[in-house]
Amino acid sequence: RVLICGSAAPPPPPGRSPPIDPTQSLTRIGVGSTKLRPTASSAAMRAVTRALRLELASAADPVACEPAQRIRADACISVLQQPDTTPVSLGEQVALLSAATDGLLDEAVHTRDAAATDQLLRDLLAAVSAAAPELLPKVSRSGELTEAQAAELRGHTREFLAREEGQTG
Repeated sequence: RVLICGSAAPPPPPGRSPPIDPTQSLTRIGVGSTKLRPTASSAAMRAVTRALRLELASAADPVACEPAQRIRADACISVLQQPDTTPVSLGEQVALLSAATDGLLDEAVHTRDAAATDQLLRDLLAAVSAAAPELLPKVSRSGELTEAQAAELRGHTREFLAREEGQTG
């Protein structure tokens, strides 16, 4: 069950799915799987979304929400939005959620508009795929994210974001 809430975030750009209400549901994670077993129940997805629902629900409270919490929630919401016609693979979603929940995307998403954020996320996935061509497909196939793979993902994400910052800064 996915509950859509108009007040959860600004309306999505055309061609994007609307944000979900994280206080009600996070079942959209893993949508797009061609397998019978939902990918939302994979170990890799559980590893990167451990406290996601709680964090997003906390950030939805305008009174108690710290600015850093709101920025982190915006980064998470950005990576949860998927193009309507092209579902994101498990490995790609895990990479994006890992970067968002680890706080690596906070500043990058906070300083960009929606179109620039979408481009940044596409470029990030391309950079990770170029740096480690087997990493994301392996996560997709196995449904697992080992500590070594998570560390490798964080390293490639940090390298990409440092290059991006050098180009824009």
